[in-house]
Amino acid sequence: MFDRALQGPRTTSRRLGQLLFGLLFAVSQLALAKLPEPLPPDLAPWVDWVLADAPEHACPFVYNGSDRRCAWPSRLQLQVDQTSGSFSQTWRSYREGWLSLPGGEGRWPTQVTANGNAVAVSSHAGEPAVYLPAGRYELAGHFTWESLPKSLPLPADVGLVALSVRGQAVAFPVIDPKTHALWIEKRGAGDDEQRLQDSMSVQRFRKLVDDLPMRVETLLRLQVSGHQREVLID
Repeated sequence: MFDRALQGPRTTSRRLGQLLFGLLFAVSQLALAKLPEPLPPDLAPWVDWVLADAPEHACPFVYNGSDRRCAWPSRLQLQVDQTSGSFSQTWRSYREGWLSLPGGEGRWPTQVTANGNAVAVSSHAGEPAVYLPAGRYELAGHFTWESLPKSLPLPADVGLVALSVRGQAVAFPVIDPKTHALWIEKRGAGDDEQRLQDSMSVQRFRKLVDDLPMRVETLLRLQVSGHQREVLID
């Protein structure tokens, strides 16, 4: 009887501890959950104040999950000839900010439009760019020059280019890895483009994390050489 009297408070304390742990876990899961849409009217006026210090909250993470990128470009379509050129590119911007354009000093883009509307081009970090609210934009513009340049500066975000020179499509456009400039004219039979051999190896690793919730982490390790190209991986 005496032992039972001692065990009673211990059992009660243990159950209270388990209950408290369960409540804390539930609260933590609610904190991680997405806020309901729409928000209650009493909370709606506080949204801008809460998010003021987190301007990138709506931007998606990059592949490694540690950084966010707020502007994502599509393939750059570029047509050039002896005295002029034109470009078009689709951008998806998740916050107000700068969207970079092809071109640079001496090869500045003109008549630039966003979704068909004329926009002002400014110099941002030494590159031509336009400042636009969050949204999806089809950017287009033109170039004029006295003679066809050998190269054209590209924004660092641009990786895929569809190039046409004097009406002829270039199968493998070459981007200088140091300056990130697009070579319009071939540099001769001994240049890097001629020496490149297309090759690619893919290694896939999966890690099962036994947690709540259970997760599968996938790591892809790529070794790629050769021309700039787009590859679909099964």
